[in-house]
Amino acid sequence: MLSRLVHLSTVLVAFLTLQLPALGQFETRSNSTISQSPVSVAVADFNHDGKLDLAVAASYYGQVAILLGNGDGTFQSAVYYNIDNQTLSLSSITVADFNRDGNTDIAVADQFGSNISVLLGNGDGTFQSPSRWPLNGEPIFVVTGDFNNDQIPDIATVEEFGCNCISILLGNGDGTFESPKDTTPTVPPLSISVGDLNHDGLLDVASVGGATGELTVLLGNGDGTFSIGLTYSAGTNPNSAAIADFNNDRKLDVAVADGIGGALTVFLGNGDGTFQPGVSYPANFPASIHAADFNGDGNKDLVVGNGTTNPGMITVLLGRGMELSDLPRVTWLANR
Repeated sequence: MLSRLVHLSTVLVAFLTLQLPALGQFETRSNSTISQSPVSVAVADFNHDGKLDLAVAASYYGQVAILLGNGDGTFQSAVYYNIDNQTLSLSSITVADFNRDGNTDIAVADQFGSNISVLLGNGDGTFQSPSRWPLNGEPIFVVTGDFNNDQIPDIATVEEFGCNCISILLGNGDGTFESPKDTTPTVPPLSISVGDLNHDGLLDVASVGGATGELTVLLGNGDGTFSIGLTYSAGTNPNSAAIADFNNDRKLDVAVADGIGGALTVFLGNGDGTFQPGVSYPANFPASIHAADFNGDGNKDLVVGNGTTNPGMITVLLGRGMELSDLPRVTWLANR
């Protein structure tokens, strides 16, 4: 993944300023030092004080760093939890309440350890020692979702080297998980995004990857397995995807970041798990993409991490709802 190639020494936090909502402006509020190579970050209130905190996968030393928020865009010094002493082992992090005790827990992909490590939260910003759930391959990306509709959060991970699959670890509701259920797309995956793409009440997956650059749709069966749907051309080497309703038609769409090809491609959904041909927008080596409404106009926007630029930049593309062409954008220097 492109983000694994860049060794950063800080986690940078941007806060939206609403004085000029049409511009979606950002300011640099704080830089928080993390041990080398923070490759993934998750946000939650870990100590129930109403202030958002950060969990960071600090890959170089195989640690998870917890930064408790002060509520003003700054954070306390990081506290570290050891996961794996292999260099650059951690690849991705996510959060959910896996044991349903009201406290947020952490799941981190330990790539070279070939497992998902779960740290159960104590509710005061501290965590228990990690428990490990072995996989058949090396996990490079992890997200959460309820894939069997039992109201218990599950874990979805992308694996390579031995699997080239998407694995679902169904949660038991007590912080433990069943053995992984593997689904192998037609194209080896690099990253996934989750949503109900065909309106059947079951979570589906949009998978991106492959040497020739494809978006593959996997339709959920409701038991942690998937039926493989259609595949769409998505650039040269797509490495990240975001699911949202970009044109406000109540059908989920997919935006794909093509880091090598230097483009963002938006696929409008038909509501049945299929998509219209992609529309591409130029981008500066996008390494990661997320969707949210950053300027409060009711339309979903895109934020893109430009992984190989120097200086590093984050670009915000403001959505226009039904009008998808010529998206306005704001670029924020991420290391100033």
